[in-house]
Amino acid sequence: MAAENGTLRAFRALVRIPDLTRRLRPWGLVGHMPARRDHRERGWAWACLAAAGGLARKANCAEIMPLTGAKETDARAFYERAGHDRREKTVLLQQLEGGIQA
Repeated sequence: MAAENGTLRAFRALVRIPDLTRRLRPWGLVGHMPARRDHRERGWAWACLAAAGGLARKANCAEIMPLTGAKETDARAFYERAGHDRREKTVLLQQLEGGIQA
């Protein structure tokens, strides 16, 4: 999390996923980094992404993958500046409505 004067400015969720490939090294899924437009371009998101990367390295993750629903090219360019390659993998999402069915 990144905060200024007690106010949350940005946050990042890192989920460590066990894997049977890559010599049993896990991978990290990085998501949920909302930023209001008036809080952008101040380094909050960059700091949170860097912290998530540090945590993933400590957890011996083989890779981290940010997940974004942003259609804006600015958001994608942000991840590419941070070293992520959007052509490396493809994510296909299916929305599940109504929760778990008994």
